[in-house]
Amino acid sequence: RIHPVFNVSSLRLRPPTPPNAIPRQHHKPPPPLRINRGAPEHEIERIVAHHRFPGPGRPTYSFQIRWRDHDTTEDEWFSYGDLIDSAPRLLKEYYLAHS
Repeated sequence: RIHPVFNVSSLRLRPPTPPNAIPRQHHKPPPPLRINRGAPEHEIERIVAHHRFPGPGRPTYSFQIRWRDHDTTEDEWFSYGDLIDSAPRLLKEYYLAHS
């Protein structure tokens, strides 16, 4: 058997990476916009897409939302129940535009 073993003398310390070495890799989240019951809350820019999950009874829906002042890689999926409580106006606009 061959074991992946390295001699300690062949190991070297990695040089420090400059903060701007990788382009477009800035992980500075925007400040919270509102405070709701002590938790920071960010504003939803729009609903991007939806997915229908068939079930034994009525189908359930999930919606992909885009946060205002966030990158597209930070889009998240939320259930209908979550959005009807927090963003009913955006949900209605999305339904009207996609029906």
